[in-house]
Amino acid sequence: MTRRERLRFWEHPPGPVFHALLVPLGLALLWNASLPGDDFLLIMVVTFLVVLAAVVWAVRVLAFIATRRRFSWWLVVAPVAGLVVLSLDVTNLPLQARFQLSRTAFDRSATASSPETEARQRIGLYTIQWVSDEGDQILYSEVHGCDMLCDAGFLYAPHGARADAGMTVSHLTGPWYTYVDEG
Repeated sequence: MTRRERLRFWEHPPGPVFHALLVPLGLALLWNASLPGDDFLLIMVVTFLVVLAAVVWAVRVLAFIATRRRFSWWLVVAPVAGLVVLSLDVTNLPLQARFQLSRTAFDRSATASSPETEARQRIGLYTIQWVSDEGDQILYSEVHGCDMLCDAGFLYAPHGARADAGMTVSHLTGPWYTYVDEG
């Protein structure tokens, strides 16, 4: 790459190639947001890559503004996309949407005569590693729910959820809850 080509690189704002490289990071964050817990390793790796991309974006934008002194719509693509992903994550929309797509399968499993199992299985769009019937509620442990640090999944409790020590329970919809068990 010649000196002139290197200078031309800095004369242009981050464009389609840069933004296309950010798509897998946004999808990974949205996939993680659709889980009942957090995949800690995924969050760490993606956060590092997003910070790196933000630094590259900022340097490219500053260089573009310094050399061209004009506005380009490419300057707002990454920040707007980042705000959309962040907004979806904060509102729990990915979790709600993915669970609603799986709700029929979960309802069918919860009303089965004997839902308890240790075998890994697919229920809707989730991979469940075990199911435990505790009488008044049924726990569904999601494989990707929390890595090795904790256990997370879904809780079916038609008469209200009961949280054990070290367990955080959040209402999802109807008789369904999410749980994260730190204990």
